[in-house]
Amino acid sequence: MSVMHVCSQLSQPDANGLQVCLEWVLINQSILPPLTLEEATMLGGGFWLVCVVAKSYRMLADFISSFR
Repeated sequence: MSVMHVCSQLSQPDANGLQVCLEWVLINQSILPPLTLEEATMLGGGFWLVCVVAKSYRMLADFISSFR
């Protein structure tokens, strides 16, 4: 989760046209949208399935290359 500071209120411009922030607000922003337990389980299961399939293909390739 990332925390950002955002200016919510600026001052009136001074003689040089510069403004300063009068009030800062914290914004908590997550990378992922809120997930239900079912959605998180589905994403996690899909991730591990991809890992197992990739490992299986690697083992198969090593097995086949051992016959050369």
